[in-house]
Amino acid sequence: MGRRIGWVSCAIVLLGIVPRTASALGPVGIEVGAIGGGGTNPSYPPTLLGFGVGGRAGVSLSGVYLGAGGIYYAGGSSGATGVTDDTHTTLLGGQAGYTFRLGVLRVRPLLDLGVAEIYEAGATQSAFYLQPGFTLLVPLGPMYVGLDLNGLLIPSHARPCLATGCVNPPTSDVGLTMHGQLGVMF
Repeated sequence: MGRRIGWVSCAIVLLGIVPRTASALGPVGIEVGAIGGGGTNPSYPPTLLGFGVGGRAGVSLSGVYLGAGGIYYAGGSSGATGVTDDTHTTLLGGQAGYTFRLGVLRVRPLLDLGVAEIYEAGATQSAFYLQPGFTLLVPLGPMYVGLDLNGLLIPSHARPCLATGCVNPPTSDVGLTMHGQLGVMF
């Protein structure tokens, strides 16, 4: 009997000191994932975007999402002026948004701000970019699948061809990007 009381007392003490989920700040989540898809910018050929692959990671606290991501777009090429013009673009930036839960679906309007590094006509130029959009996520246990759709604005001065003489240069590079996502949530 004395032994049984000792075990019960020990169990009660251990249950009292076992860590529990902290909820003072609300639910905290971490997301890490791969993205792949494409983008187009019809304002001036050749496209700066095309097919792209990259990744993202972020933290969500009570629905507020803050993260970082990067993607490499393979671009395109054009020989319209008699000279081959190859392009590709890398975007690296921060993301901020808010996640709404609609049943199993998570909808996240978000804004990306960062640096675009554009290679065109044998030269590289960097500029800030702005990319508003939204992401749809479906959790599958510890994993998720998702889809995002975004507008992309890169100021026209970022086109390296301006230094070598673009034919009919654009006033700005406005694009549309869409990606599939696959990752894990902690």
